[in-house]
Amino acid sequence: MSGISILNKYNLLGEFGIGYTDTGKEFYFDLEDFELIKPYKWHIDKNGYVISVKTIKKNGKRASKTTRMHRLILNVIDSGYQLCVDHINHIKHDNRKINLRKCNNSENQRNRGLPSNNKSGVKGVSWHSRKKKWQANIYVNSVNIYLGLYKDINEARKIRREAEEKYFGEFNYKGEDKIC
Repeated sequence: MSGISILNKYNLLGEFGIGYTDTGKEFYFDLEDFELIKPYKWHIDKNGYVISVKTIKKNGKRASKTTRMHRLILNVIDSGYQLCVDHINHIKHDNRKINLRKCNNSENQRNRGLPSNNKSGVKGVSWHSRKKKWQANIYVNSVNIYLGLYKDINEARKIRREAEEKYFGEFNYKGEDKIC
């Protein structure tokens, strides 16, 4: 049976659709998008995005074409990467339109989670070892804005969150901090 691809299984009985990869992982979509997504064989990649990879012939050679579900649903497939699609709730397999929005790269970066090398557990807050205080900063349009030094990490976090509201608006990160 080589060359035969079995497509995904779906549950269409709820308020939104649930798709299942061949390994049993779930992904979500709006029922109105079912006809759009059903011709593809979906997988979840190593970064958590729902993708479909198809082998094609290009200039007589085999190549692969990757389709990302969130870009397909918001119709930004052929826009290059001038337009991004932001997963508002950070759940990359949740491709319901309520969780997706078009944005530019700068806006998309504002809604990023906590960097993996962050030691404070709060985005934009770090320990200033010489001053023995918590330092808050925020980057806006590639410019680092110093927000001050604080004795208490919670005070630094509050100031950073206020700056996110001011500068990032709807794209500010609403996730949880991981204070140790």
